[in-house]
Amino acid sequence: MNETSGAFIVIEGTDGSGKSTQFGLIQKKLEAAGYDVAIFKFPRYDNPSSYFVRRYLGGDYGKADEVGPYSSSLFYALDRFEAAQEIREALKEGKIVLSDRFTGSNMAHQGTKIDNPEQRRGFFIWLDNLEFEMLRIPRPDISFILRVTPDVAQKLLAEKERDIHESDISHLERAIAVYDDMAQLFPKDFQRVDCVRSGELLDVDTINLMLWEKIHPLLPPVPTVKKPAAKPQLAKAEPVATAEENPSKEEKAPLPKQLRLENISGLIAQKIERLASRAKVETPDIPSVYVPERLVPDAHKEYRAKTDTLLGLYAKLVAGLAKRGISTKEARAMASLALPVAATCTISVAADDPNLEEVVLTLLNDPLAEAQAAGANLFSQALKAKSPSFKNTDDG
Repeated sequence: MNETSGAFIVIEGTDGSGKSTQFGLIQKKLEAAGYDVAIFKFPRYDNPSSYFVRRYLGGDYGKADEVGPYSSSLFYALDRFEAAQEIREALKEGKIVLSDRFTGSNMAHQGTKIDNPEQRRGFFIWLDNLEFEMLRIPRPDISFILRVTPDVAQKLLAEKERDIHESDISHLERAIAVYDDMAQLFPKDFQRVDCVRSGELLDVDTINLMLWEKIHPLLPPVPTVKKPAAKPQLAKAEPVATAEENPSKEEKAPLPKQLRLENISGLIAQKIERLASRAKVETPDIPSVYVPERLVPDAHKEYRAKTDTLLGLYAKLVAGLAKRGISTKEARAMASLALPVAATCTISVAADDPNLEEVVLTLLNDPLAEAQAAGANLFSQALKAKSPSFKNTDDG
C-alpha cells in the first residue's frame, strides 16, 4: 500500500458474530475521519452475478455436504470476479474499500468439508491461486475475523432466517475452527479479534474499539484535496431536445448475441461444442498453442518442443497441399487435423443457447484451470448480454 492508493479491508467472521453491526460502525468512523469509503457486501444477492450462489444456498444442487468445496467456491468466486473492476477503480481513486466478507468466507465455510489439515491447506492454496492469480481479483490488504463461540453465535442467530449453513450448528462449530486455523496459517492476511471473554460477549463499543485500533495504523493519510465548489449558474431557459431531435442519446447499444472466448485451447473448445450445438469455432491463419501457467521449467521446455514440432508439421502439410493446387483455405482446413488440442482458437456461443448454464457449470467444475477461467469469462459475458439462462431466480 502506498500513499496515493486506497486500502482494502475486509470484516470476516462466522454467522452470528456481529459482522453487520461492526461493519456499519467502522464505515461511519472512516467517513468521520475524512475517508471516501466504497462499500461491498458479499454475496451480492441482488446482483445477477450471485446466480449460482443463490441456487446453491437454496439447496438446488443438494445439501451443503453434497456439494464439494471446489465447486461451491467457484460459485462465490464468480460473484467477486464481477465486482473486481469496481474494487480496482475504487482503490485507484484512493478510497477505502470496506467489504463484508470476501475470499476468507469461502476458505472457512467450504474448508469445513475437508477434515484432513494438509488437504484443507491445499484447498486454501488452490482458492488463493484461483481468485488472485487466475481471475485477477484484487487481494485485500487485511481481513479481520470477528470470533465468537458457537453458543453465543447461536443466540445471535436465533431470530434470523437461516440458509443451509446457518441452520447447521455442527457447521458453525467447524467454521469457527477453520477460521482459527486460517489466522494461524496466514497471519499477514487474517487477524483474529476475540469478541468473547470469560464466556460472555463483549459489548458492541468495546469490540468496535478493538477493531478500530487494528485498522487505524493500516490506513493511508486522509485525503486533503477537496472537490471544488460548484460555480453558481444563472437561471436561463434552455430548449429541451426531444427524442426525435436527438435520437442518438436515446438509443442504446444492442446487447451482444454471441459470447466469444478468444485464444482458448482446442481442448476447451471441444468441451463447449459437445454441449452448445450452435457454437462456432474459428481457427487463426497462423496457429499458436495454449501454454498452461505454472509449468516447471523442464516441463515447459518439453511441452513447447513437442507442440512446436506439431505446428511445424502443420505448416509443411499446408505448403504441400498448396503445391497441388488446393486453395490456402482448404489446405489449412485439411491440415488442421494435425494440430494439437492445445492449438488456440476462438469460439462463439449464442447468448440464448438453451444449454448455456450447463456449459458454464461444466467448465467451472472441470479440473483444468483454463476451463475454470473460461467458465468465469463466459458467465461474465452472459450477464452483460442479459442471457435468459441467468435471469434472476426471484423473477420466477
